[in-house]
Amino acid sequence: MSPDKILILGASGFIGRALAQRLGERAVATWNSRAVPGWHHFDATRNGIDTLPLNGVSHAIILLGNTNPDSCARDRHASDRLNIECVLQACDALGQRGIHCTFASTEVVFDGKAGGYVETDPTAAMLVYGQQKVAVEQHLTAHWPQAAIFRLAKVYGTSPGDGSLLDGWYRQAQAGGAIRCAADFISSVVHVDDVVDAFLGACQRNLSGLYHLGGPAPVSRLAMFQALLEAFAKAGTPLPAQAVGCSIDDFPTLEGRPKDVSLNNTKLVTDLSWSPRSIGQACADFVTLARGIGG
Repeated sequence: MSPDKILILGASGFIGRALAQRLGERAVATWNSRAVPGWHHFDATRNGIDTLPLNGVSHAIILLGNTNPDSCARDRHASDRLNIECVLQACDALGQRGIHCTFASTEVVFDGKAGGYVETDPTAAMLVYGQQKVAVEQHLTAHWPQAAIFRLAKVYGTSPGDGSLLDGWYRQAQAGGAIRCAADFISSVVHVDDVVDAFLGACQRNLSGLYHLGGPAPVSRLAMFQALLEAFAKAGTPLPAQAVGCSIDDFPTLEGRPKDVSLNNTKLVTDLSWSPRSIGQACADFVTLARGIGG
């Protein structure tokens, strides 16, 4: 049975926009800093859930929060307020209304020393952002076990202009030259459409508990960019750029980054009959769209 309306808290981000577009009139989508016609303004630091039109809402997808690790570390008080306190208030209010919640957590709940993490592995977040997600996970597990928790890998798209990983590299590569990419930062990057499929499938089946939502295989940022260059070359339109490997530590960040946060997605694949696309297929799709736009 399909769920009724689905509330998307934090819908103005990359994943939220894709979800709202797929759901159409069934979405009750919120925005904070960027107004969207037909959506509902919601500032979690000022507003309660009761300010939103919840009639007919059976499920909620919680994308709310500050997702920039450096910003979270720079002002921990403010980010704790939003990413923990406000999110918990929203989850509690929704749970008390019998609305099934799916919460978007992150791959960086782990310290990146092992990789291939399964849901039963202990968390050890290096980043403030990851620690904040762990706090919400623990609360939901203790108080709302019927909720679903999805630990997301890095999410990307295949539409030129979407501002995600492939698009950013494509724009840089068009200018030519050497482009540095981390060879030692490994994750299970996942396509935004596959993320939408997983979220909506979880709502439809009322999934509960903890799941890892990542792509089919671990990949470094360097290998991902090389796959994009190879896809353009194979299509007969090579880009005038070279991939140069470096360390994630070479990039300036407020906190050191974990190295291998790849996720084992077997549980989600099994419970949802879900099949995320490969990097090779995604790069080929991006090339097809980019060449179509460019004529």
